[in-house]
Amino acid sequence: PIKLIEEIVKEIKESGKEKIDPYDTTYFKKGLESYCDQPFNCDPRTAKKYWTKIEQVCAKELSYKVDWSGDPRKVDRTTLLAFGTLLSYYFGIPEHHAYCYKSPHSDEFCVAEIYENFAEYVKKATNEDPNPIFSLDFKYVFKSDGTKIPIPKKLLCDEECYKTVVKMYKSWIKHYKLSPKVFENIFGSEDEFIDYLSCKADDKRDIVRRTTGSYLSPL
Repeated sequence: PIKLIEEIVKEIKESGKEKIDPYDTTYFKKGLESYCDQPFNCDPRTAKKYWTKIEQVCAKELSYKVDWSGDPRKVDRTTLLAFGTLLSYYFGIPEHHAYCYKSPHSDEFCVAEIYENFAEYVKKATNEDPNPIFSLDFKYVFKSDGTKIPIPKKLLCDEECYKTVVKMYKSWIKHYKLSPKVFENIFGSEDEFIDYLSCKADDKRDIVRRTTGSYLSPL
C-alpha cells in the first residue's frame, strides 16, 4: 500500500542513517505499526467507482501484455503505473485488512512474520546482494548482475496465518470484479488464480506463468 510505503520511508528518515540494510525488517515493522494505527474508512462502493474509471481511462495501457515474472525495469513506466494504480484501488480494502491482521497466537502482524522469512531467504539466496530487484509477481529476485533466482511459494504457504490472509483476498475476488479482460490479463482465470492463492499441489498457475508470464499476485 502507498500509505504503508510512506510510513516506512518516514521511519527510515527518522533513523538518521545514511545507509540502510535492505534486509533489516525493523523499518518495515515500525512503518506497519504506524500504518495500522491510522483510521481506515474506505468502502467498496467508492473503491469500485475509482477502479472502474481507471479501467475506462487506461484501457489501452491495461491491454498490454506484461511479463510479471521479468525484470520490472524493462516494463514501460506508464503501463506499470496504470496497472499499479488500478490494483491499489481494487485490492486496497482486503490489502489493508491483510496487512493489519494479527494471528491469535502472536502479537506480531502476520505480514511482518512472512516478510521476515522472505527477507531472510532473499538475503541467503543472493549472498546479501545490496540491491536486489523483485519481479512484479514477487516470484523471482534479480541480483545486481542480472541473475534471476526463484522465490519458493512455501515461504508463504508454510505460514499458518497466510491461510487467513488468503481468505480475505478470495472473498473479495468472489464479491467484487474487475472487467473480465483486465482480470485475465493480470491474473489468468479466476479459478486458476484462486487455486494459486490456496497453494494447491497441482498449481496450474505456475504452468500459466511459465508459458505466458502474464499474471500478478497481490501478495
